Amino acid sequence: MKILLINPPRHNEIGGSTPAVLEKNRGFNPPLGILFIAAVLEKEGYDVRVIDCQVEEYDYDQVEEVVREAEYDLIGLTVMTFSLIDSSMVTELAKKHHPDKPVVWGGPHLHIYPRETAQFPDVDYVCPSEGEEAILNLVEHIDGKRDWVDVKGIGKWQDDRYQFNAAAEVVQDLDSLPFVARHLTPYHKYGSILAKGQTVTTLFTSRGCPYKCAFCDRPQLRPNFRARSAMSVVAEIEACYEMGIDEFIIYDDTFTVDKKRVHAICDEIIDRELKIYWDCRTSVNAMDEELIEHMSRAGCVGIHYGVEAGTEKIQKVLNKNLRLDKVKDIFRITRKHGIKSMAYFILGNPTETREDIEEGFRFLKKIDPDFVHLTSLTPFPATEIYIQGLRDGVIKTDYWRELAINPRSDFETPHWPEIFTRDELNKLIIRGYRTFYLRPKYILRRIRQIRSFHELQKNIRFGIGVVFMKMRGASSKVDSLFDFKNKDSIRILRT
Repeated sequence: MKILLINPPRHNEIGGSTPAVLEKNRGFNPPLGILFIAAVLEKEGYDVRVIDCQVEEYDYDQVEEVVREAEYDLIGLTVMTFSLIDSSMVTELAKKHHPDKPVVWGGPHLHIYPRETAQFPDVDYVCPSEGEEAILNLVEHIDGKRDWVDVKGIGKWQDDRYQFNAAAEVVQDLDSLPFVARHLTPYHKYGSILAKGQTVTTLFTSRGCPYKCAFCDRPQLRPNFRARSAMSVVAEIEACYEMGIDEFIIYDDTFTVDKKRVHAICDEIIDRELKIYWDCRTSVNAMDEELIEHMSRAGCVGIHYGVEAGTEKIQKVLNKNLRLDKVKDIFRITRKHGIKSMAYFILGNPTETREDIEEGFRFLKKIDPDFVHLTSLTPFPATEIYIQGLRDGVIKTDYWRELAINPRSDFETPHWPEIFTRDELNKLIIRGYRTFYLRPKYILRRIRQIRSFHELQKNIRFGIGVVFMKMRGASSKVDSLFDFKNKDSIRILRT
């Protein structure tokens, strides 16, 4: 059985609150979700092909050519809400050239809106949970080896109703999964604006997050934290190293939840004498100097901290509850041990005033990270803030569900409308970036840190982008290959 897995392009990505310079230069990361699925399928002996339209930078003529020429028995797409239009366009092309071949959608969007998505006319199956067991159940069903009533983790729309037998088992032992199938992608093309080198890969060492941030959907969708062993993690790193990859972005929600495990990972990297670079995302509450020093010796060059707010008032609103004195201390210690830091900040939160934001900007300069990432609050579906907004009437309609039913190219990513307009928030974000990055002290520090011509090029491009910064457009034109106006069955949700 032949299976084609596609990471759709992002030509019609629904606009967000990130400046255009960051969008343009953010680089491409391996689509780990479908690469996990590909690895599981390959392990069971199936013929798998992966097409990452993003890193290949395919236009829709190229996408159509690839899909038309491909031979497969099942096609699977990874789908996020922001990529919903592009996913639909790729699916229509698949049905145009291979009308009898089933299409399955999986990914974060399906976790929240499986019923709504199952009604799309070209989508045969949806996978609303972790896909490793679910995809094997579906493949056996399509291959005639399993009755539908025995298929777990997969939904479909049939006989005017959503049919879903039961959830697939959550993978508790992550060490039992094969390493992601990077060999099925042009892995040398992946990179990041923050990377030291040119070939980078991403890596998951755990799933889930124990924290309860009000702006995040993880507490509702993936509450139980599960982690791979140190031996498993470093074995995958070593396998990538042998492929010529020496830089890693650890994509866990919070990498250092289990400090003992992270110490073991660092010991294993050092013992194997792996000359690698890596960075991770975590919370200052899950860090201390002993761990930071050990991570530095094991090749850690960057830590991304979710700070989100520079006032205790907004820390409480977001359920972060970080002590600001500890935030300053952890950033100081990170810098002391030669690790670059990034601070994530959110603007336009519930009850947040202009004075709160200005105080946050001053706090950013006090902690003085190497990089900042500023964005306005987007109340995402299945988050505490979104549910609160609907309940209190600040958010007037369930617009994410409406989008899930009827994808629109003119959809404007929402902000929290209590105090600021979108335009006001956009101006504050741009001002925040400029006042942070264009400080003479910061520019001189960056110049001293440059170690290669490649780094110099990236820094020059980024600097020019900050000077002439504009916010990314909230909407984009949709290629004429796909006209949602003719998709009446998407518009009307059947009950």
